[in-house]
Amino acid sequence: MDILVALSSQKLFNQAIDIFGFKKILSPPGKQFPNLEDYLGFDLTTGTLIHLHVHYALVLGEKFIKNHHLPLESLFFRHLIPSSQGLWIPCPELELIVLVLRAHMKTDLVSLAKHQIKDFLGHSYIPFPDNIKEEFDELIKCSDLDKARLIYRESRLPLHEDIVFGFIRELSEGSLRARSVALRKIQILHGLRGYQRQNNFAAYGKYIGQYIQRLPLLARFIVSKKKTFCDGGKVFAVVGADGAGKSTLIGDLEAWLSWKVIVKRTYYGIPKSSVIQMGFWIVQKLEKLSLNHLSKELNALLWLIIAHKRFVTAVKAQALAAKGILVLSDRFPMKDFHKMTNPMDGPRLFGSNSWFSQRESLYYQNLVYPNRIFVLKVAFDELRKRKTDLPLDIHMLKAEAVNSITEREGIIIVDANRSYEEVLLQIKTLIWQELVKATYERGK
Repeated sequence: MDILVALSSQKLFNQAIDIFGFKKILSPPGKQFPNLEDYLGFDLTTGTLIHLHVHYALVLGEKFIKNHHLPLESLFFRHLIPSSQGLWIPCPELELIVLVLRAHMKTDLVSLAKHQIKDFLGHSYIPFPDNIKEEFDELIKCSDLDKARLIYRESRLPLHEDIVFGFIRELSEGSLRARSVALRKIQILHGLRGYQRQNNFAAYGKYIGQYIQRLPLLARFIVSKKKTFCDGGKVFAVVGADGAGKSTLIGDLEAWLSWKVIVKRTYYGIPKSSVIQMGFWIVQKLEKLSLNHLSKELNALLWLIIAHKRFVTAVKAQALAAKGILVLSDRFPMKDFHKMTNPMDGPRLFGSNSWFSQRESLYYQNLVYPNRIFVLKVAFDELRKRKTDLPLDIHMLKAEAVNSITEREGIIIVDANRSYEEVLLQIKTLIWQELVKATYERGK
């Protein structure tokens, strides 16, 4: 949702969004512009995220740079109408005027070239995305063009009104041509040059840089286009016995959060690396050949490698969080599991004074815990209904280990006997509460 806020009301607006638990999020460097902010909110009833794109000034312009500030904020506030939802929105006539300017400024050379080719072939085409074309159609249908002309004159923009209304006429008649769109783009950019934020050299330098970063060969090396949290991210883990639903939950939580912000997933189970798998296969073969000492040493080395990988995974998770990224962990080597004969995601070389055992123990002792671990507790009978391909005795040991965990700082027990929808909503709510708490504590 796009919201225009008067600069004089910015403090009051910030107080309001704090009350409703919104969090400020930060766009990547190439998408940061003055007087533009983004906030993320959470609906407690549905678990839906809400995105506010907040404008304190009318900044628009060409793709990647938005180099123009049109001083039309007061004009917007003078021409508001109530929406069907009870919100104050600009009248369609004013929206139509601004859309004409915005669409022309953002149109690129490739789109204009396609339009010219279509014109030559006699095919109907406009150089704007489908959603913009649909918005034009809707606004033209809802607008009183005589009123629109009066509003345009009130704006005092240094452009002849036929630039705007000639376009509307041609679009409505289906007579729009590439040449006229290109000419209007030039006229608009030239006419509005007095409203530029930067000179052309600086603006187009930025444009070229952003364009190069988005080339196919470079795009995969560039940081995600999604947003991060201004006051740092968080690390969350979901722990549960087989059948508790942790993997499904992690997938749905990732889909939910990654709508607007960068989310990374980590995994603490035994790596599915072919090298590790091959190593354990060799251990078994060595045992069959009665090469027990060699087998034991290789087995210890493999478990040490796994411990090191888990330690590094935890360190990387915290580093990502420090950059404002959210990290979701499928499983976590909790100390509660260390007493098991074969700990879930924990040390396997205990009871030995070997160098391997000491190093493994050191990795697990220094493991940095997530900000919150959600422990899914499910009755064993229910787990067996959901997961039947695990040996009964192993499944029972894992269930007992998880269900014996008690709630404490950073560890939250979740009753996962309930419906999946209830569990998912509870964890979403707990995650959001932790994120908002970080903002509140920072502001104290």
